[in-house]
Amino acid sequence: MTKSALCIVNNQTSALKIVASLRSAALRESEISVLFPDTSGLPDTGQVASTVAPEAGTPGIPPDGTASRAAGLLPGSEPVAIPGVGPFIAAGPLLAALQDAAARDASSVVGALTGMGVPEFEAQRYEEKLRDGNYLICAHCSDGEEVERARTIFEKARAEDIGTSDEAAVLA
Repeated sequence: MTKSALCIVNNQTSALKIVASLRSAALRESEISVLFPDTSGLPDTGQVASTVAPEAGTPGIPPDGTASRAAGLLPGSEPVAIPGVGPFIAAGPLLAALQDAAARDASSVVGALTGMGVPEFEAQRYEEKLRDGNYLICAHCSDGEEVERARTIFEKARAEDIGTSDEAAVLA
C-alpha cells in the first residue's frame, strides 16, 4: 500500500508551479496526477472519453488550447466526462482511477477518490471544489518521506484542502 498527498489550487499557474516542484523533489512524473475542468466544450456524455467529439473541432484537440494546458501540466492527459460533474482533463494514476470507477458504474470523482483510499466526505469536498473550477493535484508516494515532501510543496504554494490517503496496491 502506498500513500497519496492531495491538494486543491484555483488556477493553472499554481498547478504548474506545484507540478514542477514535485518533479524537482524527485517524485516520478508517472506518480503525479492532475484533474481540472475542461472548458473546451466537451459534452457531458456520462462516459470516460479519450478524444473530443469531432463537432468540437479537430478530434482530440480541444479548441481553446486545453490540450496544451494539460500537456504543460503532465503528458498523457486525457479528457473525461464525469456524469453530474462535467467535462475534465485528467492525467496520471487519477486518470486510471476515474476509468476504473467508470467501469464499476461509479463514474464520479468521489468514486475514483474513494477507490484510492480517500475518505468519502473528503472526496465529496474535492468534487465540489472541482465543480467550482479548481484543480486537484495528487502525488502518489512510495513512503512517508515523499508524502511529507509533497505536503511541504503544497503548503509553500498555499494550496487548499491538503490531505493524505492510503491507496490500494492497484495504483502503486
